[in-house]
Amino acid sequence: MLEYATWECQLSVTELLVAQFMYLDYDDPSKPIYLNINSSGTQNEKMETVGSETEAYAIADTMSFCKSTIYAVNCGIAYGQAAMLLSLGAMGYRALLPNSSSVLQASL
Repeated sequence: MLEYATWECQLSVTELLVAQFMYLDYDDPSKPIYLNINSSGTQNEKMETVGSETEAYAIADTMSFCKSTIYAVNCGIAYGQAAMLLSLGAMGYRALLPNSSSVLQASL
């Protein structure tokens, strides 16, 4: 079971990920779900807002709802809300590949 988040947190991506989480969890809750992340979150490289934080929270709520163990892997970048989703992987099953980076920005 594998999901791959490579886009900014936008409505179309959120709908797809939520549907996949729900289906995979329903299909066999005893199998883990792998979430491979390579995303700039809700901002692009120029720090312009391209997505809504609400979309990331919808994915986070769905991840928390699932009975399946969620393995979260950073495959490149995980910035902002994508780093938050990375942190929601099961304890002991969160990983970063050797040259990947994560940035979690503190709110003001």
